[in-house]
Amino acid sequence: MSVGEDTSAKLTKLHANIKNWRGQVGAIRQSLYDYPADLKPLAGVVVHVDGYGDLCASRGLIRQEDREALTKLIRAQSESGGAAAVDLPPVRTRPVHSEALTNRLPAQRVIAIQAEIMLRPNLALCLLVEQLLSEVSDYPG
Repeated sequence: MSVGEDTSAKLTKLHANIKNWRGQVGAIRQSLYDYPADLKPLAGVVVHVDGYGDLCASRGLIRQEDREALTKLIRAQSESGGAAAVDLPPVRTRPVHSEALTNRLPAQRVIAIQAEIMLRPNLALCLLVEQLLSEVSDYPG
């Protein structure tokens, strides 16, 4: 057997191993991307058109009101040794106040303080003296 034939045989064997590993990796990826079969009846799908005009499907979606029941089912199955070990993403809650409102409130507070100071200049002097005294009392010397 020559060196070229030996190298060719090793190369063929390596290509076969690579093909085998790629098949195994593909099977693992497919199992990770697929939603567990026992949870599919509880989950839904949303079909929509994306920004490019293509039809898209989002699978494995769970209604907000069904999340607690599904979490109990998953815990029961994991305690009994079931196959469904899925962590649900945290629930996204909307903030109580919008960002625009939270940005506008401090500005309105400043405007109200300015208006009050304009009406009562004595108040401005008292606030200034109070601020200066607090700075002086913190002075170590």
